[in-house]
Amino acid sequence: MKKKVSFLAVLTLALAASVTAAAPVTPEVSVPPVVSQDGETTQPIEIQPYTIDKTWSDIAKSAPGRSDATNSFTVNSGNGHLKLLIKNVSAFPVTVTLTHSDTSLVYFTLVIPANSSKEWYNFPVSGAEGGQYPQGMRLGDYKLQWVGKDHPVDGIVYGKLASSTTDF
Repeated sequence: MKKKVSFLAVLTLALAASVTAAAPVTPEVSVPPVVSQDGETTQPIEIQPYTIDKTWSDIAKSAPGRSDATNSFTVNSGNGHLKLLIKNVSAFPVTVTLTHSDTSLVYFTLVIPANSSKEWYNFPVSGAEGGQYPQGMRLGDYKLQWVGKDHPVDGIVYGKLASSTTDF
């Protein structure tokens, strides 16, 4: 009887060791079910974050003897909401115009005082410029034209594109 018990114990340990050795090495992550207020058990849903297509910055500096500069960027599919922070770091005011290259649609023309900045959004934001395009921006290429009249341009633009207005 002792031999049978010993044999079964050894066999059980050997079987357990071989199953453990054959098990996958990567740990499995499980999400526990959610229990609602009425006691029903449901599986959680996975929520995907909004896609933030890109953030960037660019310098706007006119060439020697010139009083203008141009920056460009592209709005890709699914990322039509735009925020721009436009900084004039020169000692003179500049006029900045945003134009959709394919259609020549002018989104804005802003005069930015010397050593000052303005924020522009395509959707309404309290205290910021813009807000006239809550449905989003057209896809494609854009040009940000800086003009300093008789003075050189010296500025910086910071931009952010996103799929939702809540990403700003």
